[in-house]
Amino acid sequence: MDRRDAARYYGLRDDPTLTKDQTASLQDFLDGTLDAAGGGGKAMLPPWRLAFTQLKVGPGLDLEGCGIGPRYDPGRGTFLQQLPGTNADAVINDPARTRSGGWMHWVRLANFRLEGNLSTGDTLGSGIRYTTGLGEGCVIERVFVKNFPDHGIWLADGAVPLKLRDLHLFQNGRYGLVLGADTPKQWSTCLVETVSGDDNGVGLIHLKKIQKLYAAVCLMHIKGEGHTTKQNDLIHIEDCACPVSVHVPSLSGIIPRTVVKSMVTITGPSTPRLSLFSPTGNGIDYLINDTQTGTTIPAGETAQCIALFYRDGLLQRWG
Repeated sequence: MDRRDAARYYGLRDDPTLTKDQTASLQDFLDGTLDAAGGGGKAMLPPWRLAFTQLKVGPGLDLEGCGIGPRYDPGRGTFLQQLPGTNADAVINDPARTRSGGWMHWVRLANFRLEGNLSTGDTLGSGIRYTTGLGEGCVIERVFVKNFPDHGIWLADGAVPLKLRDLHLFQNGRYGLVLGADTPKQWSTCLVETVSGDDNGVGLIHLKKIQKLYAAVCLMHIKGEGHTTKQNDLIHIEDCACPVSVHVPSLSGIIPRTVVKSMVTITGPSTPRLSLFSPTGNGIDYLINDTQTGTTIPAGETAQCIALFYRDGLLQRWG
């Protein structure tokens, strides 16, 4: 059975208008895939346009679309549109399927486009939000998330380990990607690789209250621009006491006088052990803006620097 036939079996249909609520059929498809495989399975969405309110994913689910092609070009990708007025997170972990201890394992989301309704009046909700700890085999890759009132992707409750790659996060109300929440959780071996995003309301990536000293977060190949008055920070590190490694390619492609002011902004009270690898800071004011110590590292002064090691106002440079 090909992916179109499997989707039709659960009542799904391509909807060019993106107005038909197919939440029930989509959820049946996800649940049926898990149940048929005895707790794990791959749900393969066809290159269709599908509207819904909220979807719940459980441990063991591999949800894969057919690409992130443009909205009005049928057959080029899987387009998931949250219906206007939902005012809730679009894709969440399923509390009823979360394993004992609150951790979720072997979940993969990949290869689709997901859009919300910030621009048409919704005021609440993120595109993808997990409120349980993420364990082995949790991956989000090659997704496009746009126009949600809160964040594009918000992983709130820790991860050991975690892999995120090829993320495209545009025009969300606050951040494109958030790791963390108000309460510190366990994070370790987290790799975030190849993230692009413009005009999110505050910044592109936010690391929040990652406190464990044995935690480690690596951000690689991060690119973001601000074409409006939004997205002042590329990366915001708030109250984190863990090692953070940031690898940013040349920013020479960022438009001159972009509103992106800082590559990395640090707020406290805790501060990370930061390794920053960047060949240039063209088009921005600061490579590092540490509001706790009042230390700023202007981009122009370190344009030839390939490596910075920084903590609590102390800086060492290589290159």
